[in-house]
Amino acid sequence: MKEITTSMSQSIQSDFKVMGTGMWQIWKILDPARTLWTLTWFLIVLGLLIHILLFKSDDLNWHADGRPVPFKDAAAYKRAQAGLPY
Repeated sequence: MKEITTSMSQSIQSDFKVMGTGMWQIWKILDPARTLWTLTWFLIVLGLLIHILLFKSDDLNWHADGRPVPFKDAAAYKRAQAGLPY
């Protein structure tokens, strides 16, 4: 059992050497809590921006005509009737 534990710890140490010795030191410069909150808010704003852009476009707004048509042929027929491609 001692041999397995020793080999596992050596494997973990070699993995850290491959990743780089100073990568963890970025957290000495950046506050982890502030960084995570910043990342969270950035992703929320990015998601909202993408949704707003999709809602503003005529072709990609999925709320304009109610619920989407569940069948591909019916959707293609409706698009053809509206004069849209595909």
